[in-house]
Amino acid sequence: MSTQFRIYPNPTPGAFVVDFPGNGPLSEPVKIEIYDIQGVRIFSTLIREAGIWPISLKGFPNGIYLLQVISGRNIESRKIVKSNQ
Repeated sequence: MSTQFRIYPNPTPGAFVVDFPGNGPLSEPVKIEIYDIQGVRIFSTLIREAGIWPISLKGFPNGIYLLQVISGRNIESRKIVKSNQ
């Protein structure tokens, strides 16, 4: 994938960030989607600028979530663990 990013903290108590390093516009818009363990989409947003983007899973139960970053035809998936620890 041409778009580099980091997710932290992971595991998370609920709030975490997706960090697209750099400044200014990304080479192409990036869609961030989060799915619960049953495959239901619980979050979606479109990012056009590099930077730190906060996301919250507060109000959702502890467990494993799937975060997808979609850039053009590329899709990268990462697991997010929500835990009180």
